[in-house]
Amino acid sequence: MSFPDSGVDVYIEGSAAVYVAIYSRNPGVGLTGDTGIYFDVYLPDTLGLVSLEIRKYYSDEDVWDLNLRELTLKMYWWNGTAWVRCSDTGVNTDENYIWARISETTTPSLMDLTGTPFGAAARPMPVGGTIVPAGAPTTSTPFSALAVLLIVAVSMVIIITKKRRR
Repeated sequence: MSFPDSGVDVYIEGSAAVYVAIYSRNPGVGLTGDTGIYFDVYLPDTLGLVSLEIRKYYSDEDVWDLNLRELTLKMYWWNGTAWVRCSDTGVNTDENYIWARISETTTPSLMDLTGTPFGAAARPMPVGGTIVPAGAPTTSTPFSALAVLLIVAVSMVIIITKKRRR
């Protein structure tokens, strides 16, 4: 089933009525690496449904503008108190969608799809410097000195701002 206005597709194994709603903002609290994508997949009845796959489409520009690592995109669901990563989730970087497969044994399960929102998030891109493979020897680089200078500069701006407010 395609829900064109939402950028969400739902593929079902079995039969079920499926409803999708889009949220304009985070319906929960915090989500590190937030993509700003929030939606709800609602199933009024799971009788006759074996599993489903949710696909939320995105654009490369959206990911780049948020400075996120595309390969780390995952789908999360709001359990009523916290964002929890779906247990079977990933990203298709060729077709630009984040997916989650849901069955009776996954987190969330089919029984959890009663009006609980989904969101998407990824790890942020590193700021400056170079990416060093795990286990490679590290040395002090000019980037380290730049980071220290940046921290000092930000601290000075905060101190100056506080003095001006007094």
